[in-house]
Amino acid sequence: MGVVLGGGEVAEAEVDDGELAQLIQLAVKNNLAVMHCADEPIERLEAAIIAKANRRPAYQYLFKVREIGKVLSLTIALETGT
Repeated sequence: MGVVLGGGEVAEAEVDDGELAQLIQLAVKNNLAVMHCADEPIERLEAAIIAKANRRPAYQYLFKVREIGKVLSLTIALETGT
């Protein structure tokens, strides 16, 4: 059984469990760092979209319906073109 790292095949014998665990931990930390970099731009985009949606009567109506939140209200309003 091989482990794929960096696009190349590494034989199981070449990486012991401790090294593999460290590499996996590093990969997870790097992925989290990349995800956190996107948080602020995504929040700005969401705020801009919600600000525009708030001007749509259909969104306002749907948002007041019980069990329909921001995301579903926005989705329905935009998909129906209202």
